[in-house]
Amino acid sequence: MKKLVSMLLTAGMVGTMLSPLAVSAAPLEDYKIVTTAENNKVIFDTDMGYFGDDTYALFMLLQADAAQWIDLLGITSVGGNVTIAEGTTAILNQLEKAGRDDIPVYMGTDRPWVSTMMQPLRQMD
Repeated sequence: MKKLVSMLLTAGMVGTMLSPLAVSAAPLEDYKIVTTAENNKVIFDTDMGYFGDDTYALFMLLQADAAQWIDLLGITSVGGNVTIAEGTTAILNQLEKAGRDDIPVYMGTDRPWVSTMMQPLRQMD
């Protein structure tokens, strides 16, 4: 039962992340966008995993970059919720799936500055 619930939650999260890509939105001309990539440079610093708030933020930034609202200069990967190897791999895989291999990824420190690595309270079956 736990595996089924876990699979359903994962499927729901993936659907939520991908739904903005599938929904046809109104043309950009219908919105009064007051920002441009020219004056909004972004470097995304993250302790990325595969499904979570950092992943959702990455896809929002990718969409904003594609719409030329921001200039996504690069992504830095640090340890925190996951190890730096896991986080960097997740970033590279997600950029590849999104067709955005042009964005540079840099590895930072493997240890959180403020606290210890996050550990699950208990392992799910």
